[in-house]
Amino acid sequence: MKNSPARIRLQSAIALASRDERAKFEALTALDGVAAPTASAILTLTHPRRYAVIDIRVWQLLFDLGSVPHEAGRRGFTFNDWRDYLMVLRFHAKRQLGASVRAVEYSLFLYHQRVREGCCMGEAVTAQFRRRCLRNSILGDAPRT
Repeated sequence: MKNSPARIRLQSAIALASRDERAKFEALTALDGVAAPTASAILTLTHPRRYAVIDIRVWQLLFDLGSVPHEAGRRGFTFNDWRDYLMVLRFHAKRQLGASVRAVEYSLFLYHQRVREGCCMGEAVTAQFRRRCLRNSILGDAPRT
């Protein structure tokens, strides 16, 4: 089913007017073709200090550090995944005075890109990668899920 302009306006209005994060997320993902990454991108565009784009590479990095509860699978991200992801990123945004949640997420994305050069998504993370992450103390005192 294709989203009509009226449906897009309605769901967007619900998402932007709501103060409840689940309602925001569900309003956007109710649109055909909008899954968690797209919904998170839309919310990030509207409020980058509070939101970040959920990304499989950043999620995998957070999983490798024990900050999120499971590996990124082929099943797609849920609201609970997005909430857990934001909780970790918000912790670090608050800890790094003045940093937006988006800035923390993008920094992790760039870090992942730098340390995983030549690797494909889904490859096993090497012991060297784990040691590098821990040695550099990224997310060292993040809340564990």
